[in-house]
Amino acid sequence: MDDVVAGLARLGAEHPWLVRLMVYLSARAQEPGHPAHAYFRRHNAEAIRSFATLLRHRQRRGLAHPDLEPEVVARRLVAAWDGLQAQWLVEPDFDLADEISAAFRQLTGQNVMEARSAFERALA
Repeated sequence: MDDVVAGLARLGAEHPWLVRLMVYLSARAQEPGHPAHAYFRRHNAEAIRSFATLLRHRQRRGLAHPDLEPEVVARRLVAAWDGLQAQWLVEPDFDLADEISAAFRQLTGQNVMEARSAFERALA
């Protein structure tokens, strides 16, 4: 599990009021005339850029599947993160950080790469 993603996810789970504010504002900011619209466009673009960079780094280290397109996976991670936060605010009966971390592992192919590595070690 990547410490960056886990740390960010845990921070959100520890501050539900901040998560609630961000979910509310991002929903309202979908209207182009909303005062927070430009902020959330920048926020999402930066999140996608950051996660894509993280994914490229992990691909080079063999920790993420090499065939994945980083920007596509990053956009899906942001979408999964936002959706999980919204679900958690309505029904907080799951560990938000664990779910976001699991989504990250699944979307990046980390589980597949770990299995591949274990299999290769067993054959060596």
